Amino acid sequence: MKIWVVDCERLLQKTIQNFLENLGYEVEIFSDNDFSATNLSKGNRPELIIFNQQIETLSCNSKLVLLNRVFPNVPIIVLSNRISPNITVDEALKFCVFSFLKQPLQLLELELQIALVQRNRSSDNDRKSGDNVFAE
Repeated sequence: MKIWVVDCERLLQKTIQNFLENLGYEVEIFSDNDFSATNLSKGNRPELIIFNQQIETLSCNSKLVLLNRVFPNVPIIVLSNRISPNITVDEALKFCVFSFLKQPLQLLELELQIALVQRNRSSDNDRKSGDNVFAE
């Protein structure tokens, strides 16, 4: 699974990258300087994005809007020190936010959320291919 880590502090980026690579994931890092539609579209399409940002409302976050426009339907895990009570479930679903994780980050929580993303994606693929996952 290809995972992008976007807009984290350098220490957090490296911690997440090392942890996920040790679990067998392919990880690519993007910093503030890399943040443009042109730069983002140069890379291979991610299967998951981990996005670190203080967010009051999702629709007002230009980076999240850009990620969603360039990579629609790619699930996003948002890391934040504070999760705003202004964010609604409908808004999160609109931007393909899979989950919110509070910082300081617990790596086990991140691993669990990634496993859930993978399980959801494989369930979606089973449904699309017409396989009956409940067949004997």
